[in-house]
Amino acid sequence: MQSEARAAGIDRVEVVSHLPAEDFYHRVGAVWTGTALANPPAVPWDRPKFEFRIPSE
Repeated sequence: MQSEARAAGIDRVEVVSHLPAEDFYHRVGAVWTGTALANPPAVPWDRPKFEFRIPSE
C-alpha cells in the first residue's frame, strides 16, 4: 500500500474502521485520528478513524 500511495503522491491514507477492527489497525501501524460520528440509519454507531502516514523514500 505504501509504495502505491507514494507513487500516486499520497502522504497519508485514512481508514474509518469498524469498532471490532480497532486493535488490528493499531497493530499494523495506523495512528488514531478521531471518531467518525454515527449517520443513522445507514451507520447507527460512531466509528474510530485512523490514518497510515506514508513516509517519503
